Amino acid sequence: MSVSSIVLQSQGTYTGTISVNNTTGVVSISNAAPVGTHTITVRATDNCGAMTDAIFTLNNRPLISLSQSNYSVNENVAFVPITVNRTGDLSVPVKVDYATHDTGSSNLCSAINTGMASARCDFGLVLGTLNFAVNEAQKTFIIPITQDGFTEGPEAFRVNLSNLTGGAAFASPSSGRHNQRHQQHRQQ
Repeated sequence: MSVSSIVLQSQGTYTGTISVNNTTGVVSISNAAPVGTHTITVRATDNCGAMTDAIFTLNNRPLISLSQSNYSVNENVAFVPITVNRTGDLSVPVKVDYATHDTGSSNLCSAINTGMASARCDFGLVLGTLNFAVNEAQKTFIIPITQDGFTEGPEAFRVNLSNLTGGAAFASPSSGRHNQRHQQHRQQ
């Protein structure tokens, strides 16, 4: 059996251009509109007339993610920049909240090798909102790093993204772990 035709059967509410190569079955999509999720159906018919539908979902909404899921920083660095990316549809404004947190960390700055950095001792508590304008694909915010006087092992804290607007969705990663390496301190 061989495929005799491959055609676009249905494009749902999608108003952009969809074409199907009858030989290879490659689906080409352009002029993505409107924003949202659309169900697309492509039908292949073999030389005996048997039909098979391939159904896939096209999601052309804005997608928000951190540029990486893990960051490492030495305690003697003043700050770490965190980059947030927007992909997908860039034609609508989008807002996203960000926040650092130290859930599970010690309130004592002298606690050694807990594995958790503290907003009180190791980094600055940061929270805010990033406003992506139309066609804006990247934003950065800064987390201040504190160099305390204690010799500690590596510690980590988290940054989370939340509260999307503009029909956006989270892409991976939308939270990140930030590993803080401490410098050896010597008393003089």
